[in-house]
Amino acid sequence: LLSDPTLTEAARAEQARPHFEAAVAQEPRNPDFAIALGFTLAMRGPSEYDRAANVLRAALSVSPDNGRARRGLV
Repeated sequence: LLSDPTLTEAARAEQARPHFEAAVAQEPRNPDFAIALGFTLAMRGPSEYDRAANVLRAALSVSPDNGRARRGLV
């Protein structure tokens, strides 16, 4: 069970989430931090999809041509 790459990735994302939240709070206009947080939130599952989408939209507001943020909203 611990060798399941999905579980390992989800666990790492959960550990990283507070750091991404802090980075976004410190630099709200940095789209890379927002994208990292958005994808991390999305990995938490459906209960976080709306929040993830809002974070990715914020990234697009400062970087409208950002393909990674745009793909995260698809």
